Amino acid sequence: MPGAIRVMVPQLMAEHIPPLNKVQLAKLIGCSRPTATLLAQGKWARLSMEQTEALCDLFKKDIGEIFVYAPEVVEAA
Repeated sequence: MPGAIRVMVPQLMAEHIPPLNKVQLAKLIGCSRPTATLLAQGKWARLSMEQTEALCDLFKKDIGEIFVYAPEVVEAA
């Protein structure tokens, strides 16, 4: 189901002390700037296992706190 995974990276970047920008994020997790931009916008991006682990290490969060499964609730008409 599209939209079922919420990317929490923008919130985590803002909460980080000091707050991170996209260039810093790209360097710290070893991804390209376009990938960091997508993540910073809360959009899904293809990441390697190493990059995903780097995100978890950077934010000190479990993967389920960075990528949150939140299916949209469809109301019956």
